[in-house]
Amino acid sequence: MPLSLELFLTAHQLDQYYQSFMNAGATDHDLPNLIALNDQELNEMIHAVQMLPFHSIKFKKALREQRTPESSISSSSSSSSSSDKPSHKSPPCRTAEMTCHLAQGEEGDTEQRASIASHAVIYGKNSARPLTNYELSINRASIEFALQDPSLLINKGRLFDLAKKKLLEQGYQYKRGKSRSKFLSGASNVDKEEPVKWLPMAAAPTSPPLSPTLSVDERKRIRRKEHAARQSTERRLRIDHLEVELDKLRSSGSPLAAGLVKTIGKLKAQERKHQWYKRKTQEKPSAVEPLPSPPHLLLSPPSFTDFHFRPLSVSPPPSEPRAKVLTVRDCCNA
Repeated sequence: MPLSLELFLTAHQLDQYYQSFMNAGATDHDLPNLIALNDQELNEMIHAVQMLPFHSIKFKKALREQRTPESSISSSSSSSSSSDKPSHKSPPCRTAEMTCHLAQGEEGDTEQRASIASHAVIYGKNSARPLTNYELSINRASIEFALQDPSLLINKGRLFDLAKKKLLEQGYQYKRGKSRSKFLSGASNVDKEEPVKWLPMAAAPTSPPLSPTLSVDERKRIRRKEHAARQSTERRLRIDHLEVELDKLRSSGSPLAAGLVKTIGKLKAQERKHQWYKRKTQEKPSAVEPLPSPPHLLLSPPSFTDFHFRPLSVSPPPSEPRAKVLTVRDCCNA
């Protein structure tokens, strides 16, 4: 009696996919049809039932085992018939069957390894872009681990961690320098180099107290100037220190020199920008700084004792003669 699909899946602990096979159009008596499928058709069927990678490997292996009993029975019968008639040489049919069986085993093993490798790929599985050297190295390491232990395909995070650890142990050459692995017990001298120690920030000098008569905007402007000058001083000190460290790293041939060159370039660019802004504010103070306050606002108000009462002085008569105004009496007398 042929084995049903449900019993076949239950025997191999894949009974959770029985309903998916039913939804895909298969029946309980379609196990011989599944066994007769080629690799492409079988992959399409596995994709239709959404089978997990490790379960698909088990399913394919079980189908291959269902194909082999017929060849094993025929080979056993031929061997029993040949044992009745002793001969010094095996018949050609027996040799052909053994060769065919070995070829099928090697083909099945190759297909299984190819399936594991396709599911173990981490980068570029659903993308057509070219992969970087780092991504290709991670893929190669993950495929090696998956071939050794296929159960890692269920936990891709664990597989990625193992692949990354292997790259670190092998001293993978990164784009921006050599990796400094934490997993290595005996690291090279370059790996043991201490990181560059930056100079501590310079202590801010105590600025003199501002006049209470200044407005809020003037106080903020003065404080911004002091902060910018302090940052400029700290930048120049740090650049000098890093240039000394850069000479040491170049002499020792350390790969950290490239990163230090970029840091010094950024600091110098910031200092050039600060100096340019400083020159612009000195050339056109009215365009940046507000106009100074009127003088009468900067002076303190006068006290009451500063006022003196002075008598009014009579202005002297004008030097030029004034015209005489004629009255009615003057006209009558005339």
